[in-house]
Amino acid sequence: MKILERAATYIIKGTSITFNEKIKVNEETGEEIYDPKLEQENDVKLYNEYRKLNSLLLPEEIKSIREKYGVTQVEFAQILGLGDKTITRYENGSLQDMAQNNLIKIVGRNPEEFLKLLRECKKLSKEKIDELSKKISAKN
Repeated sequence: MKILERAATYIIKGTSITFNEKIKVNEETGEEIYDPKLEQENDVKLYNEYRKLNSLLLPEEIKSIREKYGVTQVEFAQILGLGDKTITRYENGSLQDMAQNNLIKIVGRNPEEFLKLLRECKKLSKEKIDELSKKISAKN
């Protein structure tokens, strides 16, 4: 077995992306062998190329913004008005839409905007909102 690189083109959300993917090949037969670990690495590389082409945040950037405010994935999603599992999916590599991406960028750059959304959040208790508001205000 050996690992080779080859140029590959895929279409993601209507965008054509070419990148070098890694494949496992049987040296004797030249046959390609499925390798789940390589497939996962290729998917990450492919999605990151898509993000770069479309100015989308990387999963680690989303996580960094969330952690800056000291909130859980579910809390962050609720504050932003997204589904409870949305941020978890984005941090695990799923592609976000431009609208959600822009919202995360805005609150990442503007703590006062995040605080506005936090104070308007109906899914968190008043105590939790007060606790987070104080903590975020003290940092900024």
